[in-house]
Amino acid sequence: MGDAHDCPDLIACSPVGYSYVDQPRPRADNTGLHTNHGGVVLFYRDDLRARQIELPEYKSFEAIGAFLHCPRFSDLTIVVYRPGSVSVSDDFFEDCGDLLECISTYSDLRIIGDINIHLAVLAEQSTIKFQQLIDVHDLTQHVVVPTHSLSHALDMLITRAEQIVNTVSVDPPMLSDHSQIVGVLAA
Repeated sequence: MGDAHDCPDLIACSPVGYSYVDQPRPRADNTGLHTNHGGVVLFYRDDLRARQIELPEYKSFEAIGAFLHCPRFSDLTIVVYRPGSVSVSDDFFEDCGDLLECISTYSDLRIIGDINIHLAVLAEQSTIKFQQLIDVHDLTQHVVVPTHSLSHALDMLITRAEQIVNTVSVDPPMLSDHSQIVGVLAA
């Protein structure tokens, strides 16, 4: 991703009939590069209206949030990316807890993204801590199958426990080493 909302690469990868909100990754230094190679983006259908919400800046992950709505649907959607090249630390759990507190007043909520924690390895300490954190906030993680080419479950679709998710499909990785995840939520 480039530095601006009108980055040609981002515009080119936007599906027909979709718009987006994005949060480019801040540059680490003044290297003179033309792009900053990263950030998070939320694509949404053009029949929805989006209002980006201001989230705190976290050191352990990147996030963007938007309130999406149309006459028959509304929710807060958060996209999160935690780099897999960095070990899971207490900072991540503190930052994640803070994010969940910030968004706790929204009743209809979706948190999606790549957190690079092996969510299917239930005995792993980081998985246990993450599950405890979402349990405290009455949230449910709906992706229960591998989402990565190395057969790890690293990606998430989280909603409020009472929100009904009709289906979750996870396609085999094709364009990336991660799967495309499609969740259909009850209206």
